[in-house]
Amino acid sequence: MQQVSTALEKLGSEGGAVDAGQISDLVTQTSNSSGNIVVTLATLVLAGCWLFGMVDAYRLGKNEANRPARIR
Repeated sequence: MQQVSTALEKLGSEGGAVDAGQISDLVTQTSNSSGNIVVTLATLVLAGCWLFGMVDAYRLGKNEANRPARIR
């Protein structure tokens, strides 16, 4: 949020037409390396949770398929 705020302030002070390229350049310039590490770590955690969920769903489905059917 701080990066976005800084970029918007800079764009507002320059005036004129704004395109996506300028916004992208400003955000890249204002980003810091510690922020990139946090984003990378969050992405890895999210991917790990997704992978764990996929494996667990497969395992539960396979166990359910091997069970004998119950009659109610």
